[in-house]
Amino acid sequence: MLLMVLQNPRIRKVGRMVGSDLKQLQELVESPIPLAGALDLANFAKGCHVVPNAKCSLSDLCAVVLRKRLNKNVSERTSMAWEQPMLSAEQAQYAACDTYAALLIYQELLKVSPPKPLPATLIAMTPVLLYSTDTTIVASGHLSPNFGATSFDGINLTPTRALVEITNILVPAAMISSHHK
Repeated sequence: MLLMVLQNPRIRKVGRMVGSDLKQLQELVESPIPLAGALDLANFAKGCHVVPNAKCSLSDLCAVVLRKRLNKNVSERTSMAWEQPMLSAEQAQYAACDTYAALLIYQELLKVSPPKPLPATLIAMTPVLLYSTDTTIVASGHLSPNFGATSFDGINLTPTRALVEITNILVPAAMISSHHK
């Protein structure tokens, strides 16, 4: 039954580098059918624009997404005892924390709305993400309640140039191509 779950691509298996875990399991059980349905949380988080790249660890994702610490500096992590038929209580606790953290991160990332272009008719307080030229998110904020003004700080505001109030700076000192100040 477990093998059928692991082979079913419609049942998500989430984690950090979970594809390689499934490949190792497939080799271990000598399954001719690939174990499918892997979803790497770092790639998913990058696609949701939660992290700038997919090189982050599960503990990094835990900190960013859940604002919680996942302790990975424990002796159980690198212990050779994982090869034993029975896990110690410490190993079981470590594995359970890893698994539960992955599930919670996945559930939180599902709540993230993907970025989309601004609507044709602008509405005050609409959430906004600001990107650099390499598509890195540098800041977030919202359309200003005063976006109907024709100019701000000597800059002409047009239908393609709106006034945004920045509430969260992610990359200090980033230059935005449309504003040269």
